[in-house]
Amino acid sequence: MLVVLILPELSMAQANNAYSPRRVFPRNAQFGLGILPGLGAQAGIVFPYEIVTAEAMAQLNFTPAYRNKETAFHLSASVGGAIRVLSLINQVNEPINQNLDIDVGFRVGPQLKIPAELKLKVEPFLRAVTRLSSGNQAYFEAGTNEPYLRIGMWVQLN
Repeated sequence: MLVVLILPELSMAQANNAYSPRRVFPRNAQFGLGILPGLGAQAGIVFPYEIVTAEAMAQLNFTPAYRNKETAFHLSASVGGAIRVLSLINQVNEPINQNLDIDVGFRVGPQLKIPAELKLKVEPFLRAVTRLSSGNQAYFEAGTNEPYLRIGMWVQLN
């Protein structure tokens, strides 16, 4: 009887330690700072799945006067997603590095520029994500909207 109760637990423990390309990571809050040109802050939620992510992001950016002839603040909200390149490769080959992933994706949403201008923002991005021993993840992201370079953390929500 005891063996019948323990066997499912043992198989689950082995499955948790083994690499599984279909695993679903916990949802994460993303917090980051951006630079070049100007300064920015980024916050949102990311749902990483086996080979894709789904995400919603808010950004506040400041562009100094030297860049666009006038000082500007940009406030934007966007939704999008990415393909997880190394996870995709890991499904076909032996796992390369389970603690690192490269996301290639885009986000779309409205952007309000102060002084007043409202436009639709489409931003392709490239992001490197590495898992930390705490279970959280650090990321570096390059995108086509200012500021172009961003660095921050994914903090597990569940």
